[in-house]
Amino acid sequence: MKIKIDFITNSSSASIMLFVESVADDLEEFKKKFNEYMEHYKGRYEEHIVHFWDPNSIEQLTPHLFTVNHHTSMFNYVTDIPHYMQVLTLESLLDPMNLLENYGFKGIKVKVKMDY
Repeated sequence: MKIKIDFITNSSSASIMLFVESVADDLEEFKKKFNEYMEHYKGRYEEHIVHFWDPNSIEQLTPHLFTVNHHTSMFNYVTDIPHYMQVLTLESLLDPMNLLENYGFKGIKVKVKMDY
């Protein structure tokens, strides 16, 4: 439980990690493709402003596995996951070939780690 200045909440902060399996061989190549995806996303979803997007939040875990990290101070429900992560996850289920052909993304997973 967190006590704020004028209310009490049961919300917790959380780290949200987007795992992307990619054909990219290195971090710079992946960042380039992920930034291309983000530009495409911004053009399609203008009403969803991308807050706190930081390309430096991308890390390479293994030769073809990357993570995009996001932190939120108030996590209540799945809707608190950034919209671009929600859309990318859904797109990976509905049209995986598009993501592979255009961005080299082979698999997408999201993990939320609560910071109690």
